Order: sequence, then structure tokens, then C-alpha cells
Amino acid sequence: ELLEEEDPDRYQTQFANYIEKDIEADSLEEMYQKAHEAIREDPEFTPSEKKDSYPAVNDQPRKTYEERKASVAAKKAAM
Repeated sequence: ELLEEEDPDRYQTQFANYIEKDIEADSLEEMYQKAHEAIREDPEFTPSEKKDSYPAVNDQPRKTYEERKASVAAKKAAM
């Protein structure tokens, strides 16, 4: 709440996933309490549905050794 008042831009970037899912700071504790109650009622593990594919975490192409070496040389030359 304090960060939201002081620096709204930073708050938006830092908590973008929560904002996207409409989860507020006040409802987090309640959400976890409900989850714990559900686990206590039925502690058996039930597998959930999985997606066929997930978005790439790091979608940058992998560089070869020569490309990495050239990039380091370019950075050194820029100094």
C-alpha cells in the first residue's frame, strides 16, 4: 500500500501479475487461509491439468562461443 502511494509506476511493474489477476494485498491472507483449509479437508494430492506448452522464459537465441567472444571483444573495444 505504501509503495502504491509513493511510486505508482514501480508498483505497477513490480506487482503486474497480481494486478492482472485482480489480486489485492488485502485478499492475499484470505486466499492462503482458504487454500490451507482446502488442504486440511482433503490432503490427498490430485494432479491438475497441465498445458501442452508454456511460454519461453528466456527467448533469446543461444550464442556460439565465437559470437560470445566477439561480443566481449566489442565491449572491451568500446571502453
